[in-house]
Amino acid sequence: MIFDLPFPASVARNILKSTASATALIMLFYPGVVRPGNFLRLKDTGALAVEYQPEKHTRMLEQKLIGMMRKVGYYSHPALIQYPPMGSGLHYAGMLPMNENPGQYQCHPDGRLSGTKNVHIIDGACFSSLPAKNLTFTIMANAMRIAFIANGQR
Repeated sequence: MIFDLPFPASVARNILKSTASATALIMLFYPGVVRPGNFLRLKDTGALAVEYQPEKHTRMLEQKLIGMMRKVGYYSHPALIQYPPMGSGLHYAGMLPMNENPGQYQCHPDGRLSGTKNVHIIDGACFSSLPAKNLTFTIMANAMRIAFIANGQR
């Protein structure tokens, strides 16, 4: 965020240091649009073929949301709006962490949500924490591990 603020980096760093405890992040995910040119399929080689052209954003909704949030004391600026490129990763952790003896809102080591029979958490939510970068493959491997266990395979 330091480079997204409309100030020199030294000033932005001081602003962020002073406001970090009051910082909020809002993420909007837009639905995909069905179009003849958008597809997902397996090639004959087994490789995944993806063709997708995202919609162009006008920022109108985001600016309206910023205006609404100002009324309740949240301040932002349209310059802080970001549209990550296709394939960008965003992961959360700790919402439903694994535990050997899970309580409410926790998972068993096999990913099964406590108090359920067939609900398995297979994303980063079942990890108690995540490093800052490069966990996509770890999350995918854990999802496969949980899927194999849930299907009676080891």
